[in-house]
Amino acid sequence: MILHLIGEGVITDTLTYRENVIGNLKREVIPIHTEFFNDGHWYVLASCSLGGSGLGPREIAEKLGSEDENVINDLLRRGVCLPLYFGCDCALDDVIFVLGDLNEREQAEWLGRIRMRLEVPCGELMLMGGGMEEDFEVALQHFEPPDEHFRFFQKLKLEPGAYLVEMYAFLGSYPVNEVWEKLEIGKTIEEWWDQSYPGKEYPEWVSFCKDEGYVDSEQFDLVEHIVRIVPSVEEIPLPPLDQDYKWVGEFKMRRPAKCPVGLKLQDIISD
Repeated sequence: MILHLIGEGVITDTLTYRENVIGNLKREVIPIHTEFFNDGHWYVLASCSLGGSGLGPREIAEKLGSEDENVINDLLRRGVCLPLYFGCDCALDDVIFVLGDLNEREQAEWLGRIRMRLEVPCGELMLMGGGMEEDFEVALQHFEPPDEHFRFFQKLKLEPGAYLVEMYAFLGSYPVNEVWEKLEIGKTIEEWWDQSYPGKEYPEWVSFCKDEGYVDSEQFDLVEHIVRIVPSVEEIPLPPLDQDYKWVGEFKMRRPAKCPVGLKLQDIISD
């Protein structure tokens, strides 16, 4: 049911993807374009038809700018879009799309998740940085950004239909760093690691985290976020909204059975 990404230059010479047959689905791993950039806290995941809502750039921007939670929740309930807020800039500049199932490493390593059903009747899914009227005016009119030096959106081709979209946060991401101490649940990092992998040497990020109180994903070349996309008509509970900004900004966190090792790009594309 899922088709491959269309658009020049999205898969670079050094970042390729593997396809694996999973039931009737074909798993595809698509790193976001290396030039994608969003110097802001706001992202929108949506179909290019905005869920078939009939809304235009001005209407959707006005709704997303509303301080009324009912307006935002109505967009979520109808599967129009998933407006995402992060407390930092550039949170998704290295995001990876996975069409199909998570592999074993991805499933074991994730620490936070946001889930939602999106309607994609037009067959085009978009991740866009921003949420202003002018952002939508440009992004909805072009499959590829018209300015190659300003890539603030990326699109995927899918079969028209309804999709379960899941945003996963991993070790080194902003959402995980914000709650890392709570995830340890009374244990030091070393204790959690030793319990999980007796006798195994600590990775370099352990010492860094002990000294600094967070994990630097860039320094240790860690994947921060994956967006998983799979066909689904299942009803999904609405994700909670950030109380200050009224967009979705709260990940449902979990403490995995084992201390995370740290997810690398190779763990994803070599599966």
